[in-house]
Amino acid sequence: VKYFLISLKRNIPFVIFNLIIFSLVYIVPLLFILLEKKGNSEPSYPNYNYHYNLSTNYGYLITVLAIYAVVGPVICFKYLSNKKQIDTFYSLPLSREKISIVNLLISIICIIVPFTLVYFIGSVMTLIFYPEVQYIYYVVLYFILIAMFVMYYMFNAFFYTRANKVVDGCLTVLFANFTLILIVCVVNQLFTIDFINNDDFYFSFLPFMGFAEYGNYFNNLIVAKYNYKDYMAGYNNIKLTYTQWYSRI
Repeated sequence: VKYFLISLKRNIPFVIFNLIIFSLVYIVPLLFILLEKKGNSEPSYPNYNYHYNLSTNYGYLITVLAIYAVVGPVICFKYLSNKKQIDTFYSLPLSREKISIVNLLISIICIIVPFTLVYFIGSVMTLIFYPEVQYIYYVVLYFILIAMFVMYYMFNAFFYTRANKVVDGCLTVLFANFTLILIVCVVNQLFTIDFINNDDFYFSFLPFMGFAEYGNYFNNLIVAKYNYKDYMAGYNNIKLTYTQWYSRI
């Protein structure tokens, strides 16, 4: 516990840095967008003839969270590639497993805490400007994103720690992320399956794309009452493509 608290205190600057990064990619642009759209005083649903095209604008925030799930393990376990740091850590009166677990938890907390703060500040800002947004879906999406982040983080951490050097670890993580795509490509070459002859289909096998899929899906749920197309499409059967991620969020 003492080592955990000391490590947490030592990483406060990292938390502040993450808070700034999340705010720059979400809060700042969101504020400008909300002020601009609110100034237009556009009608919302049920004015059927008007397509407002409102968006939650959290696409970049979710993207940065997914990126942290990839680079976070590299930062967390960089001491494994430095002999001096290894000797320092392993000289502590703690087992290697406990040190690794504490470092992993600290790294995840330092990312989740600022993300949570920025995420809900942004969602409340959107709610203030547009009170008809379905706020409950913000909450649901949050827990989905956190669960996905933790699993994806540990997935990358597992493969990174299999290597002894930073470069080897990064290559291992990269290979692990593209393994499913490689398998699908091989299967397609062997059996020529028609329904996977779409490039977008291959990208859906990237673990990273799970963040995009849920982000896009819940974006449509949250702002459905403002976007007539999304309202008519219903709250399901929303198909995501690789290019839609950048055009809709």
